[in-house]
Amino acid sequence: MVYDRNNYMGNQYFMKRGEYSDCMSMMGMRESIKSCRMIPMQHRGQFRMKIYEKENFGGQSHEMMEDCDNIMDRYRMNECQSCNVMDGHWLMYEQPQFRGKMMYMRPGEYRNFRDMGMSGQSRNNCLQYHHLYLANLFLTIQITFFQITFYEEKNFQGRSYECMNDCSDMSSSLSRCQSCRVESGCFMVYDRNNYMGNQYFMKRGEYSDCMSMMGMRESIKSCRMIPMQHRGQFRMKIYEKENFGGQSHEMMEDCDNIMDRYRMNECQSCNVMDGHWLMYEQPQFRGKMMYMRPGEYRNFRDMGMSGQSQHEQHRHEHEGQGTFRSLFVISRNNYLQYHHLYLANLFLTIQITFFQITFYEEKNFQGRSYECMNDCSDMSSSLSRCQSCRVESGCFMVYDRNNYMGNQHFMRRGEYSDCMSMMGMRDCIKSCRMIPMQHRGQFRMKIYENENFGGQSHEMMEDCDNIMDRYRMNECQSCNVMDGHWLMYEQPQFRGKMMYMRPGEYRNFRDMGMSGQRFMSMRRITDSC
Repeated sequence: MVYDRNNYMGNQYFMKRGEYSDCMSMMGMRESIKSCRMIPMQHRGQFRMKIYEKENFGGQSHEMMEDCDNIMDRYRMNECQSCNVMDGHWLMYEQPQFRGKMMYMRPGEYRNFRDMGMSGQSRNNCLQYHHLYLANLFLTIQITFFQITFYEEKNFQGRSYECMNDCSDMSSSLSRCQSCRVESGCFMVYDRNNYMGNQYFMKRGEYSDCMSMMGMRESIKSCRMIPMQHRGQFRMKIYEKENFGGQSHEMMEDCDNIMDRYRMNECQSCNVMDGHWLMYEQPQFRGKMMYMRPGEYRNFRDMGMSGQSQHEQHRHEHEGQGTFRSLFVISRNNYLQYHHLYLANLFLTIQITFFQITFYEEKNFQGRSYECMNDCSDMSSSLSRCQSCRVESGCFMVYDRNNYMGNQHFMRRGEYSDCMSMMGMRDCIKSCRMIPMQHRGQFRMKIYENENFGGQSHEMMEDCDNIMDRYRMNECQSCNVMDGHWLMYEQPQFRGKMMYMRPGEYRNFRDMGMSGQRFMSMRRITDSC
């Protein structure tokens, strides 16, 4: 921590490993550095701090053992004027979501903050900190550090701008942004100023051509840091109409389809009480997204999310169904509506957000490559063939025919230097499907002896290693997956060829390119490998 006054007083700035060529402009300092304090190595015990409403440990108090991004929202506490740090090292922030000026707190008693040279609002000579925000610095040290570097040209060329926080308007630093590197942390980037317009989630990695890699129509104009992992519960209330009107539902876990789960046609407003969330345009956490942090969102138009005109209703045919449903947004009489909006809790397990598989034309990861972070129905536009691949994170199903047809193979994190021999494939990979993040609810699937849900049937809520032994059922030719994601296997004990089943109705398996196949065992997909 560096300070603009002697004896560790005045405004404070947190510095991690790196170069600071102009401290005053880079960190918004008014004075040069006058003193500094080393922050000791990572604390491996518990964290405890007691915060008080008044000086000298007076008034309302609360003991904290985890991060808090807003003491007003969590504790209904208007002021924090003193604290006692019992264990661990902490940072206090001036603004919500761990932003603005900060104050470093190591173990000890802090009877009032004036003694530390922190000037605030004066009321009857009593210094008060309003809505002070607190962050535990060392629960996971890497999560504290956020850095993204933007470049004017593709392939990290031209002028650059390094950002470690929110930026509402990048035009003062760069004329445009066509590539970027996320050094650490996660960010949302926007194609309009002030966090408006289309949004894109960026994790650690290199983006040599942002516009083509993410399907952006405009270059990046603003960015928002996504704060460290939330360790409490998650709560969001979604509403059918603007201004919290119409049908409503409270959510505490992911939902991959609000129509199927809640019979809710539209979501036009929401109130995020706890945690950070992503809303997705398409089922299974795919398509355009919108980042939601704690707060009230009375209508989504205010966030610059534009839709289609009333004369252009973009429609999407759900797989396995003969009906059409509205895909994203329809503007009707200037009234923006979100149809079948899909929601994903971003941080229950931060790794689960990241899915990546890299395909190579030749064996042993040679030749041209194609990096995929989502479903791909036809890989021929990117590669002439695929003979090896690396699953960097997440789980995927790969198929030997286009459009998720033919023989299927389940792939988890690892290296596959020769796909065809390692997995017994007769043909190279033609399409792939991402298996979404861990399902935290119950699992339910109904299996039927004959096509079109005919014959003997049984409802399953757990794995079955042999349907003949358990149900005296000779074959399974159709099924209805109500909850969770499943794998069906050709042989007992989860062996042989497999078929991936996500929620939906499967009237016959021939439509999936599985000819003459009998499935004898079924297993739930209970984690993301």
